[in-house]
Amino acid sequence: MGKKDQITGLCICRYIILILLFCLILVPSEKAVGLDYHGKIDTRYQYRGGDDEADQDIYQYHSFNLEFLKNLTFEWFGGLRKDLDGTNSSSDGLEDASDVSLRGLPDAANEDQTLEYRIYTAFFKYNTEKYGALLGRSLLWDYEFSEFDGIKAWGSIVDWLKLEGFAGKPWHYGYYNDISNYWDENEFIAGTGSVFSFPEYKLDFALRYINLREQTEKETEIDEPSDTFISNDNLFKGNISYKYSEQLRAYLSVAYYETTPRNIDFSLNGYSGNLMLGYRLNFYQQFMDIDDFGNRLTQFSSFLTASRAYQRVSADAYKSLANIFNLTGPVNDVEVGCTYEYRRPLYDSDESQFNPEYHLIRAGLMIAMKGMYYVHGFYENITTVDTQNDMQAFGGEFSKKWKKMSVRLGTSYYAHKYEAQYSETLIKDSFYAREYYLRFRWKPLEYLDVSLKGSYEIAEITSLTDTSNQNQDINAESVTEIITEPRDYYKFEIQIGYTF
Repeated sequence: MGKKDQITGLCICRYIILILLFCLILVPSEKAVGLDYHGKIDTRYQYRGGDDEADQDIYQYHSFNLEFLKNLTFEWFGGLRKDLDGTNSSSDGLEDASDVSLRGLPDAANEDQTLEYRIYTAFFKYNTEKYGALLGRSLLWDYEFSEFDGIKAWGSIVDWLKLEGFAGKPWHYGYYNDISNYWDENEFIAGTGSVFSFPEYKLDFALRYINLREQTEKETEIDEPSDTFISNDNLFKGNISYKYSEQLRAYLSVAYYETTPRNIDFSLNGYSGNLMLGYRLNFYQQFMDIDDFGNRLTQFSSFLTASRAYQRVSADAYKSLANIFNLTGPVNDVEVGCTYEYRRPLYDSDESQFNPEYHLIRAGLMIAMKGMYYVHGFYENITTVDTQNDMQAFGGEFSKKWKKMSVRLGTSYYAHKYEAQYSETLIKDSFYAREYYLRFRWKPLEYLDVSLKGSYEIAEITSLTDTSNQNQDINAESVTEIITEPRDYYKFEIQIGYTF
């Protein structure tokens, strides 16, 4: 048995021992009631092809929930994956022999395309009205999507105050690819929070703090060995929500990274049943740049909605016309919606073709007819201010639903902008695509569902590579390369789900 296998076995033993101790502490000595359980197994096959080499993947996801007692449960969510025809990097190690445009994060984290199993969440949870605890691998939405192996506990001293805290090892997507580093390095994550609730005033607010210590690399020049160290980051976050009525609700969130403001998010929204009208107003500003985190991607930096600092103001509204036209014929409902968004880089120096200042206007229409027929349509216009990168997009869908079956036929258009920061290079991609798709879902039995999807995509890919951060002794000036090439793709997916 190799060293890596020994470490893997040791880690699993540690995990099992912790779970058993947790059960001994929390489970009462009285006789347990009958075990209640439910779960689902999803199996999906995906084929992608077109102008480049084909790529085939198969996935299987497992989720289940066990209820031992009234207050004690065990939850599990894991995934099995295999790349059926992926190719390794070329022999010189400089190029990837396969089409990297078809590659996603799973392929990047598993270069040799071995059969792999990932545990996304697996924890015991003991919960009462006043206190509770969670032990295992979990993902905390309220703490910046923090992923960790450890324990979280909470308790209510009074009705209007809940205190909570957690601590453990942060886990990363490539955890199983380098399990020795995961356990041997002194990585650590911990957080604490206070949640205040005043129902009589329709007011809730929370204060949270997170400390993250993880392995990262210092910026080095080309051909120099990487210099690793343990970083130490602190994040502070507060949010408040107020619900005056169903027609008026407000939300405010502010986050600080160390002593620097990271972002602010404020929104107003509501819905009127009498008017059959809903709306949302939002202001969002990101103060930080991805460069503020250095040449590493942390849980804090990956949570940024864009890597460059920016400001956005948006307004959405939707209205049903059923009460105006008294729809009693073949058409049951007509709903219209509209969106306006203004977005600009916070600093003029960040403005470019890939990060422009723009105005967006979107209009949509939905028609519902008897027999569960539906028609959707939208039009979108993006007008840039200085950098000329205007776009017009439209799409729609026709769908039909039966008791155990549904069919959807449509087209969509979207613009995808991607930016990644590395120690030597900055890469930006602009990816405009029109997709035509056909989706089919069938549920022949209560515990079985089958889904099929076929799609054809026409994409215009534009990429920019800026190597100005490379060793200046080798490259005195930045090297910029723009590649625009239309590509066609087609994709087929089949998924079978079994619920028990």
